[in-house]
Amino acid sequence: MKRLLSLTEHDKDSIKNASESGKGAIMYTGSCYCGQVKYRINGPIDYVVHCHCKPCRKVAGAAYYSAGFIAHSSFEITSGEGLVKTQKNIWNQQNPNVKRFYCGECGGRLGVHISQDQLLNIAINTLDQELEYDIGIHINTESKAPWLEIPENSEQYRQFPPDMAEQLQRIVHQ
Repeated sequence: MKRLLSLTEHDKDSIKNASESGKGAIMYTGSCYCGQVKYRINGPIDYVVHCHCKPCRKVAGAAYYSAGFIAHSSFEITSGEGLVKTQKNIWNQQNPNVKRFYCGECGGRLGVHISQDQLLNIAINTLDQELEYDIGIHINTESKAPWLEIPENSEQYRQFPPDMAEQLQRIVHQ
């Protein structure tokens, strides 16, 4: 069974401190580790993945990198913009527009620009609001840490899910 990875009404209700704008859209806030770079997302986080590939594990310093994909137009740095640094992902030679962005002061990863001015992913653990339960899918599990056990009821793929490109296009064209 395929799950649509949009936030349900239950998910929206379970997010602490999420606020409603006049248009009824959810707003998230987040920051880097030291708190000097702050951001806002105006709209839902529609697609969440936990990537187990070796480069994501290395750059995240964790068993996997949890990312929420959003349209670039819904993302705004609200303070500390001068501290934001970008770095071309050395592991992705096919797409020169892919760049991770992070705080230049504390080094805290904020996310990855996937395509110039269209799509980015945000590091889920930088959000100020906590999700009550996991809505993400696990990808690239063929290269996961050998000691990690993914819950059996979690949606998971050895590489990328077959509909990932369509899911990301949907976000860009909402």
